[in-house]
Order: sequence, then structure tokens, then C-alpha cells
Amino acid sequence: MRDISFKEGNIKFDYRVSAIIECNGKYLFQIMDHDKNLTLVGGRATLMKTSKQSMIRELKEELGYEAKEEDLKLCEIAENFFDYYDDKNELHQVHSILFIHKLHIPSNVDIASKNGFSVLDKEKTKLIWITKEEAEKTSILPTIAKRLLDSSEFSYDIIDDTKEGVTNDLQWITW
Repeated sequence: MRDISFKEGNIKFDYRVSAIIECNGKYLFQIMDHDKNLTLVGGRATLMKTSKQSMIRELKEELGYEAKEEDLKLCEIAENFFDYYDDKNELHQVHSILFIHKLHIPSNVDIASKNGFSVLDKEKTKLIWITKEEAEKTSILPTIAKRLLDSSEFSYDIIDDTKEGVTNDLQWITW
């Protein structure tokens, strides 16, 4: 099946899934080659698959970790609007819908003892475990990830980081 993503001109739409992965009081983040921001582990959702099924596939592909649907707890749905410049310095706009799940990994799992290791399907993307205190001092995208580390409430956010949008305007509703 195909990933849920399409382009229209210089605008791209993505339906994405990600996870806040915790083990022993630390959280797993990834950092891409030549990037200064940490990001959540995840990827694009797949047609005819739920967000949990898509996240399970991403965990297997990127970490080699076999999660179960009941292990994943949906904590956030966010609409994310942002601009980025490609290698040719051309401006692109992105509209993504992001489902963020929480996942606790037991300490006896292989990846729990690793640090600074590569994503299985992207050798240049590194994975690191950091504490909540370290996360507070680090640049993490999406910016709402820091708030979600210890939040137990479900929320919905609109994040508008486009040139035309209000910078750092975060609207959220909690149920």
C-alpha cells in the first residue's frame, strides 16, 4: 500500500504518525544528518491502515521493535503547517496531519541499552535517549513534543509556522 502523501505545485500534504517512546525515564528521539533539531520517531501513514498500524510498521522498519496496538496510546492529533527550503533554496509549504502515540518500552529490549545508533532504514539518521530535563534544553520538533512528554491528557493542536502564519502561535484544546 501507498503512503498518504501528495504534492500540488510547491505544496505537500502528509498524513504522519510518530511516537513518544519512553524507557527508564528517558525518551527516544531521532536526529537527521545535517539537522539541528531532534524529532520524534515515525513516518507516513499508509492507505487503509490505522494510525496505530502505521506506527507499528514504522517501529519495525526503523527500530526493529515489535509493538502491539494495545501498547500505543494516542495522545495528540496535530495539524502542522510549515515552510521549508530545499537544496536548491526553493520554498515549499507543508500541511501535515500528525497522530502522536505514547509507547513505553521495557528495559530488557535491545534498543533500550543502545545510544547514538542509526535508524535501520536510514543510516544517516541517529537515535538518542535523553531525559526530560535534557529535552527541555534541546530544540525538538514538533515543539509540542516537550509538553507531551509527561502529559496524560489527549489534545488537538494547530501549529502554523508558515511565513504568513503567526509564528509560535499554538492553539490547543484538551478533552
